[in-house]
Amino acid sequence: MVNISPKTYNFLVIRILIWREAPEKKILFIEDSCEVSEFGKLKKGDREKTMKLEMTKIAANLLVLVILGGLPAQADPMIDGKFDLSEGYTTGYYVNFNVEDTGPISYQGELWTHQNSTGLSVAFIQPKSLVDNSYGANAVGWGSIAHPFDKLIGSDKAQFSFTDRGGFEVLNVTLDYLEGTGTYVDNKGNIKVDRNAPLYVSGLTGRDSAVDVGLASDLIASATSLEWNYNNLGGLTDPHFGKDSYSPLTSSDTSYTVTESGYENWIFDVIYEFKIDSGVFGTNGFGGMEIIVVHDSPNKLGKNKVWQEGDLEPVPVPGAVLLGMLGLGVAGVKLRKFA
Repeated sequence: MVNISPKTYNFLVIRILIWREAPEKKILFIEDSCEVSEFGKLKKGDREKTMKLEMTKIAANLLVLVILGGLPAQADPMIDGKFDLSEGYTTGYYVNFNVEDTGPISYQGELWTHQNSTGLSVAFIQPKSLVDNSYGANAVGWGSIAHPFDKLIGSDKAQFSFTDRGGFEVLNVTLDYLEGTGTYVDNKGNIKVDRNAPLYVSGLTGRDSAVDVGLASDLIASATSLEWNYNNLGGLTDPHFGKDSYSPLTSSDTSYTVTESGYENWIFDVIYEFKIDSGVFGTNGFGGMEIIVVHDSPNKLGKNKVWQEGDLEPVPVPGAVLLGMLGLGVAGVKLRKFA
């Protein structure tokens, strides 16, 4: 089990917020006014003095914003299958993968979390170099590997395990990527579920889902990116969903630039997004999580299963997220260490 408590960030918050690279010189951008000081032209001692002065000014301004309530509180992410960092995700990790019959690969996924008193929100994003939401005649980057729509809804799923701070596994769930819920009558007159029917669900509703530890009620909400595409860009009669369907047309079979009108916001990333009840961790609190196995049938390597390889690697905290974290200790300038 991999503990994903955030690591210590040994850098200056102010430096993250205000430094940008210019072609020939480093420029300090001061808040929205964009006043600049050309540090590249200053001697080392003068640069240090100027930096300290500007850091003090900005730290004071940020402190005033905190006191006056000027910094917005972090929102609770909307669990709809569309990953949006601005919705409130505060902690990110790169995920390394081990592919069946192949071994470790260089492609990295991402795992983002946000926790509050009501629950733990999670977004798991697979790299498009491994699998994506392109299929049929308009598949992107699949080469000679066939990737029809029914492969995405046939058996694709992801299994996640959660522990409390005592190291006890409190929840182990497998979420279905997408599942057709239509029906048909077979030649014997029996009503059967049609996985290719144009009415789709995901998460614990799908037939490939499971709860091995914990309760189904511990999962407050779940969604996937292909489900988002269906709910927001598709529909019952949309040609991009259902048997023999195809994803929106792009500029080439190696590009994700959509050229088909009305589908410009199509999400090609394969994303599992969900929220679990904070009560599942009890008084011990959230300890860690692990991606047990992800089943993509197939992926772009022609295999079906991948596993998390090694530890999760922290993603650098974006400046916008830092601003929203009122516990960043503006007066002390350094980002606090989280337990």
